[in-house]
Amino acid sequence: LFEGFKFLCNLEGERRARLKEHQRRIRFLERSLAETHYMLNFYITKELKERAKLEKFISMDVWVTADEYRRIHYRLNLLSERRTEQAIKKQKIKKDIDNEHKEAKLNAAHFLGIERALINYKKHMLTVLMAAEKKPKKANRILDYFTGQKSNKVSNFFTCKKRKAKPMSV
Repeated sequence: LFEGFKFLCNLEGERRARLKEHQRRIRFLERSLAETHYMLNFYITKELKERAKLEKFISMDVWVTADEYRRIHYRLNLLSERRTEQAIKKQKIKKDIDNEHKEAKLNAAHFLGIERALINYKKHMLTVLMAAEKKPKKANRILDYFTGQKSNKVSNFFTCKKRKAKPMSV
């Protein structure tokens, strides 16, 4: 029995480490998303300023040299390309975040399942020990070891009080 318990504890540790790794990757991706969003807004603003400059020249009927006209259009094209690149990068990062969330959610479900299995395993081990030894004091010490808390009676471990669900306040 104890070998199975150790195996579940090791499995729980692995799942906990995976969950922390998912959380770390999600934080990294969210920071990257914020930076990309900032750069996207930066390029949009720059492009709008260049377009406003061009519109100002057109509306005021200002003559510009061919070299200046070429520079304005070159900057507009460059800013448009960079804006498009940032928008594509932003969509990719959002997709990566969604994938990480799905994997983390699945890992968390497995982690909770392992925790429930450990609780049931502890209960089963305790009942086996109590039945085999018929010594409640020793069983209490074993229970304290597994649960990490002091219990007065073994029977307290098995009693579950059913509570009525309270309505949530808004």
